[in-house]
Parts: sequence; structure tokens; C-alpha cells
Amino acid sequence: MVLAMSVLLLLVSSGVGMANESKSLKFQAIADYDLDNVSIPGSSFSVGNISGAVSVSSSESKFFSVDDQLTLFCTFCSRSDDGKEKVEGVCSLKDNKGSEFGLDVARDIGANGGRGTARVIGVSGPYAKLSGTCSYDIRFLKNAQIKRDFMIADWDCQVPE
Repeated sequence: MVLAMSVLLLLVSSGVGMANESKSLKFQAIADYDLDNVSIPGSSFSVGNISGAVSVSSSESKFFSVDDQLTLFCTFCSRSDDGKEKVEGVCSLKDNKGSEFGLDVARDIGANGGRGTARVIGVSGPYAKLSGTCSYDIRFLKNAQIKRDFMIADWDCQVPE
């Protein structure tokens, strides 16, 4: 009995036989963005859109392969009240067949970006039941020469399959 319990404990702690074992998924997004802002004393509110491309850099998931390309579209808002700042948004990622999954994102505001978290939500096609969590680092770049604003985000996700 003690031996059987020891073997079971060893199998569970090593992940053998666990149905919901997480798989790593990493990708990078490069996109341009636009932002509208309204400020009054003590408060500021911004809304914006991000649109660009995503490239998968690493995947243990059955849904993605290295170098898969996706399109990205996000809508976000941020609010600053007396120094407390937060960004929230929703993103849609689509493959070349139109299959889609989403990201529900949140992070504290940083002048040039910052670190945030996201919840993965399946929408359609092979991604319909996709779920998971991500952390991401985002950087904002301004190009005065072409008068466009860009962002680069590195995503590190854990998905069940």
C-alpha cells in the first residue's frame, strides 16, 4: 500500500497522466496604434486601437507552429485617476483561414510600455475551445519621420494543448 501511494504521488508530481498539462506558446506582435485622450484635473481617459501582425516564435501547442502568422486587432482604454493608472483591452487574433482567438488584456500604465497579463479565449475554428493565460511585455516606439506610432509586444502564454 505504501509503495502504491508513493508511485501515485511520484506520477502526479511529475505530471504524468495529467489531462490539463499546460503547453508553452510564445509570439511577438508588431503593430501600429492610434490613441485619443481626454484629460481634466486629476483624471485622464484614453481609447485606442492596435492593428498589426503576430509571428509565433515558439510553440508546444498542437494549435500553432513556429513562424505561424496571425493578424492582430485590439481595442483598449486606459484611465488615470490621481496617479492610479490601468489599461484594459480586448484583442482578436486571426489566422489566414479566418479562425480566431481572443485576448482579454490588462496592465498598469507605463510611459513606454510595461508588463501585463491576458486571458486566452477561443472564438472559432480550431481555436474555438482554446483557453489559457499569458504575460506580455509591451514597448511603444514613435517614428517622427513617417508620423506613425508603433508597438512591439512579446507574449509568453500557457495553453492546455
